[in-house]
Amino acid sequence: MDKKICLKCSTENEGNYVFCKYCGAVLPVVDRRYNYPPADEEAREEVSEPEIDGVSLSDMNRYVGKRPHKFIPKFLRMQALGQNTSFCAPVFLFGLFFGFFGTAVWFFWRKMSKLGWLFVGIGLFLAGLDIAINYGAYSAFFDGSFGLLGDIIRNPQKYADPASVNEAANSLAFAFEESFNPVVSLISRYVGNLSVPSVMSLFAMYFYKKKAVSDIKEIRGSTEDTVLRHQLITEKGGCSGLLILIPIFAGIFADFGAFFICIL
Repeated sequence: MDKKICLKCSTENEGNYVFCKYCGAVLPVVDRRYNYPPADEEAREEVSEPEIDGVSLSDMNRYVGKRPHKFIPKFLRMQALGQNTSFCAPVFLFGLFFGFFGTAVWFFWRKMSKLGWLFVGIGLFLAGLDIAINYGAYSAFFDGSFGLLGDIIRNPQKYADPASVNEAANSLAFAFEESFNPVVSLISRYVGNLSVPSVMSLFAMYFYKKKAVSDIKEIRGSTEDTVLRHQLITEKGGCSGLLILIPIFAGIFADFGAFFICIL
């Protein structure tokens, strides 16, 4: 039996397949024995395009835009098994390394701004709370660091021995540790960098599928013009490189904002 190569993801499929077993895309016709138009209505139903929660795969492909072969199989698997979870590696990895702001990056990238803003808001709140609680410790540390740097510049002979510099730096670090309250930092580390990314990496695909289905159905109900509908679905979905600047700049602000506030 002749094989069919998917034009979307290059997966090799059996000759009698109408849709790709990996990404769900419509396969090219290469075997006349299995690709004649069905002779009756029952046969037509058997080869009709599968749907994801009432949305056609072609519309879902348009909505996803980039890398649909990574999403469509997961959506189909979740639907077939009745599951709401499917692992999303970018959400886990970005969150693991960059906390709440990292978790928000993927959601903004996929135009899920509400969830993105939720994580950005939590990240900014924790950053502000940390400054409020540890303002004295940060301020004293920065003042001491700048004071030490100025003293080294004015009196280089005094710090000719590297041990003298190390002793002064260790003294600053010890004073900071004595006055620093680690509660907020621990919350950010174990909740923002571990718990939240772990949970959201399992449910991110569910939220994305739910939003995609809702948006596509809304667009389909708003116009009967096929060309316009396809255009609107493509524009509504896809990815946004501009939106990911929001969590990136929010993370920079959270880190350097504390620095500038404490040195003023």
